[in-house]
Amino acid sequence: MPVVDFGELELGIDSAMIEYMNTREEDTLDSLTTMLQQQFANNHYTPAYSFLHTDIYGRTEPISMVDYLALIWSCIVGPNWDIVTKSLVKLGSVSSNTMQFGALYQVLVRETFGEAGFLLISDLVQKGGPIELFCSSGTFKKNIRYIIAEMLKVLVLFPEIVNIILREFENELQHALKSKEFSIQSTFFGERSLLDVAFGWPRGVQVLPDWGLSPDCTLNIHTLSNLKDTSDGSSDLDGYYESARIMINAGWKWHLAGRRDLLNCKSTKKLRSLFINDLVDQRTDLWKQAQQLLPPDELPHLKKGPVLDFNASRVYEALVAQGYLEARERNGVQEILEEEKPLREVLERLIAQFEAKHAELGLPILEFLEKHWYTRMVHFLLSPDPYDEAH
Repeated sequence: MPVVDFGELELGIDSAMIEYMNTREEDTLDSLTTMLQQQFANNHYTPAYSFLHTDIYGRTEPISMVDYLALIWSCIVGPNWDIVTKSLVKLGSVSSNTMQFGALYQVLVRETFGEAGFLLISDLVQKGGPIELFCSSGTFKKNIRYIIAEMLKVLVLFPEIVNIILREFENELQHALKSKEFSIQSTFFGERSLLDVAFGWPRGVQVLPDWGLSPDCTLNIHTLSNLKDTSDGSSDLDGYYESARIMINAGWKWHLAGRRDLLNCKSTKKLRSLFINDLVDQRTDLWKQAQQLLPPDELPHLKKGPVLDFNASRVYEALVAQGYLEARERNGVQEILEEEKPLREVLERLIAQFEAKHAELGLPILEFLEKHWYTRMVHFLLSPDPYDEAH
């Protein structure tokens, strides 16, 4: 598959996107489809070409035309982007079966699909291969369960234990774990643990530690950013809340894989508050450690204030320096603290403004380790209530 520069085609796609944002007219999508067909007819490009794309993490890789359109259009157009997707698939563009946020991913997570959505999935899989990506949202799981229940496992390339958990078959899960066909510590889809897969099914979350799932197993909190009521009117939020409650009470770990995801959680305040309160407890415990273990002359520099998360970074550094805590591995706290140091003066100037709003809401700063924390803090200060469901 040739890798080419977008050039004129990229400009045409971006222009159509801007026009649609301004007009919301579906004729714009028809015009985009026509423009693409003309480009193909003139032999400037073919649907089979792939293009170099740089993601938010700075990684550059070739992606297909249909996946590129899914990336930039789905968040704006919603279901209407199927018009262009279907056209490109028909013309021969192939969606990756492993790419997060590509065309296949968007069809699976956007809504509980009916016959039309299932036919589109079938077309995408026929050309790009069986599904090998994962999302923790209720909508994604419903769609995968539908595919498996229709005896179409050929469309899904998941380990059998993942299929069992997604279908919430407790007896089969117990049997699979007893037979030791799968390691309880196995990871899937990159670094997804069985806890990530089971999260949302409370009984599954309870069963896993009985079979030796490590208490060090970590739930990636980006799971929450995909939770919402499903399009058919049902809701899986109660299952996610109960799963979270069980997990936290058992002392299992969780971390902010994308640290803004806890703030952006589309779920109810009840579920989000459960994690926020646990984060507050963690910060409070860290402060208690500092009071018990550090020399008294260090405590004034680590004073506990409303902005505990900012002080938490210094508390952590001091405890590591005194040998009470082990420094984290690469990509952990220590590395990010090094990046944070030059920014502390700016942060301190904002604290006076921030403390009033923070005290009013009674919530911690969740993003003191986020590289883009400054922008987010300014947005927080300007927001009427960033934790209000209406915003």
